Amino acid sequence: IPYLRDALAGFKELGFYEAYVLNALGQAYFDLGQFPVAEDYYKQALDQAADKSNLAEETKTYLGLGNISYEQAAYPVAIDYYRKGLDLAKQTGVLEIQGEAFAGLSKSYSVLSDFKNAFSAQQEYAIIQDSLKSENYEKEMSKLRVQFDLENAEQEIELLNAENELNALQIEKDARDKQALYVIVFLMLAIFAGFVFQFFYMRRTNRRLDYERNRSDQILLNILPEEVAEELKENGYTKAKEFENITVLFTDFRAFSVIAERVSAETLVKSVDYYFKNFDEIVERHNVEKIKTIGDAYMCAGGLPVANTTHPKDTLEAAIEMLRFTLETERNPPKGIYPFKIRIGLNSGPIVAGVVGIRKFAYDIWGNTVNIAARMESGSDVGRINVSENVYEVLKDEYNFEYRGEVEVKNGLMLRMYFLEEPAEEMQEVRTA
Repeated sequence: IPYLRDALAGFKELGFYEAYVLNALGQAYFDLGQFPVAEDYYKQALDQAADKSNLAEETKTYLGLGNISYEQAAYPVAIDYYRKGLDLAKQTGVLEIQGEAFAGLSKSYSVLSDFKNAFSAQQEYAIIQDSLKSENYEKEMSKLRVQFDLENAEQEIELLNAENELNALQIEKDARDKQALYVIVFLMLAIFAGFVFQFFYMRRTNRRLDYERNRSDQILLNILPEEVAEELKENGYTKAKEFENITVLFTDFRAFSVIAERVSAETLVKSVDYYFKNFDEIVERHNVEKIKTIGDAYMCAGGLPVANTTHPKDTLEAAIEMLRFTLETERNPPKGIYPFKIRIGLNSGPIVAGVVGIRKFAYDIWGNTVNIAARMESGSDVGRINVSENVYEVLKDEYNFEYRGEVEVKNGLMLRMYFLEEPAEEMQEVRTA
């Protein structure tokens, strides 16, 4: 830092390179964790770069300000700086700077749980990294390195020539020998430094690529089941798969539309998020796969994406725990959470599963089994679990069910329905209270 400050004073007298030194000071204080000081130097660099129309240093300044905002948890501000830096980097055509901007955008969107934009930025980052490794880019970089070495060699020669002219009468012969020696030493050092720089650069780049790849994989796993995500990464697409027998579960909140008109938007979204987050944890504990949410409806299924024989019991146990959680929340709702009342329906049967679309793609299931499960839910009562005859026949020896008649589905087909009797005394106590 003292050397940079001395350099800054010298460059101010000469009238150039101020933005470069100010950016270096900003990075130095950023590395020390002194973010307010670093921000001040970056903003000075931004003014100097804009005044001199120095797009390269202006780009670095925006990325530096974005990194400071990210470290201070000001993620929307960081996103704005990264995008400004990205726009300038696209004008200059420097791929490495563009990659740094996309990396910053990806991690900022990820912290904000904006997985769509995070995944998009991560994809752009990966594309740029591939471009940086391409043969054409390597050839171009080789040309630039040779040009850089030649320019520096020419500057060294000019300095040596100036010294020779001052001492030509006394040491003309010795000066020529020194000049040749300096050139050889400089070239050898430049070559050696180039190898060292390339080695550490590649090692650092590989570590960064591994880190970003892991982040990308985590984002993908938040969208798709692990087996489907692996197939998508390996092949670039997924094949639809038929399952002979799974169990589908639907939940729905009673009078949700009426409630939505009575409570604030913030309370409504916070409450639905509270319930669905807990439902996510419940289904994961019972080896059940979340499929999607549709408004206030929650849909999941047991027995996929890896087929198993325990899916009816797994899914029913998940339904029991969902109901118990909902009743307990209704009894003692947390602050700011609206206590919903819930209906639950289950059905077992064959389905087809797969990934649809190329943007905002999602893992989904289709078939009459899904329609009947939805009918079981809509035909249920508040605070009850309603199952189809398919589920009843498999689990009737392990659980107590109450026959409650038939319900009409599509094509005039009549299906029998059964209520699960209270699974535990404590649930009845919660319901009564």
